[in-house]
Amino acid sequence: MPQRSRSHSLPTKSGLKILNKALAKVVGLTPASTTANTKPTTLQDHDQIKAIIEPFRQIWMTVLENVEHDCVKNFFTAQKGDVTHYYVNITTDPNGDPTTAKGRAAFPSSVPYELQTALMKLDQCDRSVFCFISWIQEALQPLGATAEWVIIYPSRHTKIHVSSDPDHNDDVLHSVFAITTANREHYYADFTQEQFGFDAIDWFAQREDYLAKHAYGIARIASHEDETHTGQQAFHSRKEFELGIYIYAACEEISWPAYRGLPADERMSWVDAHTRKIIEGKDIEKIWNKVWESDGEDEADDV
Repeated sequence: MPQRSRSHSLPTKSGLKILNKALAKVVGLTPASTTANTKPTTLQDHDQIKAIIEPFRQIWMTVLENVEHDCVKNFFTAQKGDVTHYYVNITTDPNGDPTTAKGRAAFPSSVPYELQTALMKLDQCDRSVFCFISWIQEALQPLGATAEWVIIYPSRHTKIHVSSDPDHNDDVLHSVFAITTANREHYYADFTQEQFGFDAIDWFAQREDYLAKHAYGIARIASHEDETHTGQQAFHSRKEFELGIYIYAACEEISWPAYRGLPADERMSWVDAHTRKIIEGKDIEKIWNKVWESDGEDEADDV
């Protein structure tokens, strides 16, 4: 999550207990501090809800692998307690600006696959939830399930330090999807947990299990300010703009009847191919230039 006003020093873990109890009363969320020993209940909706959300996660991954990222020159690691720190040096041009390449081409073979994924998803949690929340809400509606944008205090196995952003704030909040089913089962979906060193397979879990493994507290439900700030960032860089355009088009133009008609083991590769076709068909340069040729803010919004 990019830092702004929320980057003030985090409360202590003991202080979080008060915040979590208050939040639990207001929105019905279970604080992470009470979940470590919670015995999982029988889950009726897990597989069905995960199957609905998974294609959106695949679209996200495919888009990330087809936009520009800063090229990595080299990296080294240091172990501090239980956390592995990655110090990543970015390649720059003669002017000192980062050089970029598309997808995994930005990373030399010496960078492990998991670290490549973590770098592509670094500070992209807000963007992932912002771009997909309405699509996921619509997909869950026929089941009587809901999705919300929730902000947590994440735990971590790894921390990434990038040379192009030496002032990056350590006090990080993290955005995830909180799903509640008609049977009152609660799940969290996390499209960017790899940036903290968690396995890709852990992206979807029962709420209590997720919080026990991935967080030490719940911060809040995302506000209108969070949504507005993230939306405005779409025009701050070409990369953010591309992400938004590709995701919207991939979700808008996908054929869900065709998707549901496929065998389960073929669906994600089909979504990947669909998304790549959408990306290849969009002239981002033309759209980007059109936005900035607009005379006013309203015209830019229309574009």
